This record gives sequence, structure tokens and C-alpha cells, in this order.
Amino acid sequence: MLMSDKQLIESWRARMGVIKNIRRFWDEQGFEEMIVPVLQPGVPAEPTIYPFVTSWDRRLEDGGRTGQQVFMPLSPERAMKHYLARGMDKIYSIGHCMRNMEAKGSSHHPEFLMLEWYRSGCDYHQIMADTKELIGWLAEGARAGEAQRAASATEKVRFAGRNYSLVDWPTLSVEEMWQATFGGSIADFLDDESLRALAGARGYDTTGDWEQIFNQLFLNEIETQLPADKFYFLLDFPAKLSPLCRPRADKDWLAERFEVYCGALELGNGNSEQLEEAVVRALF
Repeated sequence: MLMSDKQLIESWRARMGVIKNIRRFWDEQGFEEMIVPVLQPGVPAEPTIYPFVTSWDRRLEDGGRTGQQVFMPLSPERAMKHYLARGMDKIYSIGHCMRNMEAKGSSHHPEFLMLEWYRSGCDYHQIMADTKELIGWLAEGARAGEAQRAASATEKVRFAGRNYSLVDWPTLSVEEMWQATFGGSIADFLDDESLRALAGARGYDTTGDWEQIFNQLFLNEIETQLPADKFYFLLDFPAKLSPLCRPRADKDWLAERFEVYCGALELGNGNSEQLEEAVVRALF
């Protein structure tokens, strides 16, 4: 059903109210907002994310023309890491992102806004704490018309027709769920042969690479166990899937990475960055 003009205006105003509160949250945390370029000379090599591509054409002094391929941003990441490398510290961006070959619907769109932030000298536990505090701040701002929180055991936020608790917010482990489902650690299935045998025994397509086979098992066997009635963090993803994330010191086959969900909808993901130069250069 199409929205009326009045409903559309109310929706736009609510959206802008959330964006203003996001900025207020980070400003009060001492972060600096960065405006990132839209035209980019390169994009991260993501095998399942497709960029929009255009051309930068210029006239030469001799009357000829030259062109350079440029890309629409998949995320603010490339520019933000450039700013960090040049000495910035606590920064955030609310940037336009474009991803080709995306469906258009309630949870996907080829053009969207992405919030991204970085802290120097912290790990993913701090980023999870930021995430939880930000969502609580926005929920309280929506109710009270201001960005001051007064946490209580009854705090809830309403989304897509359901109430979600901001207090009952568990942390779930992919590694633990994998062990319970398949009877062994992810570490036991890091080579192609063992993972392919596990998937084949359960009737899955085994013609793809390790990541494709793992994703089949994860999406069909693990994700279906995830709660649909609460906020939660999902962590302990294989480091093999997250090469630019710092691996856990105690279990180096797992990455210091998380995803945050509201019910069945993934809202975002974060990680501790891999800062070993030799490792990053080898990965590239």
C-alpha cells in the first residue's frame, strides 16, 4: 500500500530526526564527523558486492580526451582508513553508499546511508559497547524528544510491529553453535576436504570454494537457530572469512568480529582491525 503525502513527510522527518541524534551522540563522545568522497579510484575486493562504475573524462591540452574509471563507494571504509592513517583518531561518517545488483525492498536498496565509526587503540568489545549505547540513546531520544538516557529494566524499542528489549541483549557465538550442531569446532573444518565432506553428508552443494560451502552450512543450520525476538550480538566468525580482522589471541581460527541483529535483521558489523603491516600486505 502506498503512503500518503502526509505519511511520507512524517517518515522523512523521523529519519532526519534519527540522523540528527546520531550526530549528537558522536559529537558528545568527542568524535569528529568526516565527509568522504563519492568518486573513488578503487573499491575493496569483495567477491559478493558489486560496485557502480563510471568514467571521469577530461580534455587534454592538445585537444584530445582521456578517461579514468572511477567507482561509487560501497562503504565509507576506504576514505575513513585513509584519514586514520594520516593521524585522525575518533571519527565517524554518515555516507552515501551504492551497491549494484541489489534488490529494492524493505531491507535492501542500491543506494543507502551507512554509519561507520572508528576509534584508535580499542578492540571490538568497545565497538560493541558503542553500538549498544548508540541504539539505546536513539530509542530514548525517540521517546523523550531528547538524547539523554535513563536506563531501566523496562526499556524497549518498537520495530516492525514488535517490542525489543534493550536490556536482555545476549552475545551469541558462531563457534559454540557450530560445535552444538556439527559435533566439532570450526577449527576441525578449516581445510576444504573436511568441510566439503561435512556439507556433502548433509546434502549441500560442494562444488564451491570454502567460503561458499561454509555459508550454506551457516545460513541453513546456524542462522535458523538465531532468536527473532531480541537484539543480540553474534561473534566468533572464522578468521578465514575475515582476513582484515584481528584474530583472537586464544583461538586464532576465530576473528575479533561481530554482527549486530534486531530480531532476524542484521543491522551492522564491526571488528578489531588487523594492524600487522606484513600480514595486510600479504593479504593484498
